[in-house]
Amino acid sequence: MQLVGLPLLALAAVSNAVDINWQKVGQCGVPSKRPNSNLFEGIDARSASASSGVANNGDGRSAMAQQAGATVNGNQINTDLTRVVGGQEANPHSWPWQAHLSVCGKWYGMLECNICGGSLIHPHWIVSAAHCVPSSASGTIILGAHAISYGGKQRVPVIKFVVHPSWNAPAMFDHDIAILELAQNAIITAEVSPICLPAATTCFEKSSACVVTGWGLTDERGGFPDKLQEVAVRIMEKEKCKTFKGYENVSPRMVCAGYEGGKKDACAGDSGGPLVCRINGGAWVLYGVVSWGYGCARPGSPGVYAKVNVLLDFINTITGISPDTNLGMDKCDLQDDKYDAEWKDNNNALFATLTPAWLANQPATVATAAPSPMCNYEKSSNGLSAITTGAGKIVSENYPKPYPNDQKCSWSLKNEDPELYIEVSVNKVDLHCNDRLKVAPKGSRSFSLCRVRRPLKFTDPTSIEISFTSDPIQTRKGFTLSYVFKSAFFMCKGSDTLSVDRRGVKIQTENYPRLYSASSQCRWHVTGSTGKGVSFYLRLFRTERSSTCDRNNDNLVIFDAPNCDTETLQTAPIWGSLCGYKRRGHYFTNLKSACFAFIADGDSKRNRGFQLQIYEK
Repeated sequence: MQLVGLPLLALAAVSNAVDINWQKVGQCGVPSKRPNSNLFEGIDARSASASSGVANNGDGRSAMAQQAGATVNGNQINTDLTRVVGGQEANPHSWPWQAHLSVCGKWYGMLECNICGGSLIHPHWIVSAAHCVPSSASGTIILGAHAISYGGKQRVPVIKFVVHPSWNAPAMFDHDIAILELAQNAIITAEVSPICLPAATTCFEKSSACVVTGWGLTDERGGFPDKLQEVAVRIMEKEKCKTFKGYENVSPRMVCAGYEGGKKDACAGDSGGPLVCRINGGAWVLYGVVSWGYGCARPGSPGVYAKVNVLLDFINTITGISPDTNLGMDKCDLQDDKYDAEWKDNNNALFATLTPAWLANQPATVATAAPSPMCNYEKSSNGLSAITTGAGKIVSENYPKPYPNDQKCSWSLKNEDPELYIEVSVNKVDLHCNDRLKVAPKGSRSFSLCRVRRPLKFTDPTSIEISFTSDPIQTRKGFTLSYVFKSAFFMCKGSDTLSVDRRGVKIQTENYPRLYSASSQCRWHVTGSTGKGVSFYLRLFRTERSSTCDRNNDNLVIFDAPNCDTETLQTAPIWGSLCGYKRRGHYFTNLKSACFAFIADGDSKRNRGFQLQIYEK
């Protein structure tokens, strides 16, 4: 048996992996590295107070909700290829069952690649969420990671995704669980070990403190963290949970956790990851799988998790794995304030004496993956890896011939000129889906790609990080992309200087009719060809919904100006501004020289933009 990315030397330490009962307490649920001692300190003090009547009319996003988000009762549900909100950086490798899933496939007919969490329950099996699995799914699991940019200790392809047969029935997000079969067994080490499944009778009283971990968003509009995050949340009584707006259909296959006042929760990028609770003996059990919620950490909007102890039959049917019978309980554990206060002492004393049985026989030093060979930047990007200006191409080595195995390449594009922005166009990607091209604009979520047939464009005013990794198995043609440092004031196609006649000239927003980018700007200087005034006809106008055209919204501002220079516009008279939704129609300006300036305010609220026909009156 040879495992991806690991030398054969490592196999000797765990040659009996298939012979061990990995669901026996001690083999599972006991990390060799202690969690942070302050994990449960002041967990209620850091959450707000709120009444149960708080409305939830937000637009929570997930790693895939922007493509395939769900709406219930008019509210956007935060399903992810659903970071932890209100938490902290985890102690490295203290949650060794945490998996990072990169998955590609079709959601609603569209080919997308996204990220999720998962939990190792056996060297061969991962538990994740059903809504993380698209049709025609392919993906890779990273295990033993802390800073995800370093890729973890092991990287293993997924050969089979099995979604619960009753997923999304009888109600939306019901039975939200999936099993992932790995191409090779993971190697169990100090950084990679399984979590215990709960027994059917394992339960925790309301207010018991459990822990959610993941690399999801820090808040609804935040960025994705590089290092694993953790947050303590309390189990919420189901009847209480169902009193909140939008939570009326919480089913017996679901468990709620969080706070009435919000502030701490899972978020986009965490879906499929673990909600773990600690039994009195010291081991942790997988009590829930991150599933859904309204927004992230909002008052009156707890997180909802697939309840693992009522879904054990599905897990056993697929994997043949059953929980430790010693985990059965006559009554639910109650972890009250006294428990929280004693956690720190226990963590430093009692829990530190617990050692996984498999670890007791391990050598002092566990072999880890050999470093990948350096990338040949001469062949990929003319010798450049740090790029600060100009324009150029980045390709996989040998493109369009197959790229080499075991590569690890990275490029950093950084801009310090406030009048420029970075644009990256990914033109073609044809990778084996165990390999990945990752594009990470600083101001938005990162994208992990293995197939691209139509060009994709990414923009950011300050930086875009690009990385490429290939495994030891197979290769394909590779990828080609281009980059350019462009004027921050014109992100649209065509010319920014127009002379119009009676027939007119068409202008439109970036990406039209698709969404323009969050910080999009375009300026067109327009004059009449015979010196007459210019006017325009709205063909379509849809920007951020608003009736007030101020700096907090996306606006088209029309200046009476001889040019579109920033210095000129600071004092030029404004003829008018447009925002929100407008009907088709003619607008007459009588301006002989005008600057049409579109400015997006940088938030996530945006739309298809506009198309205008500007003509001479």
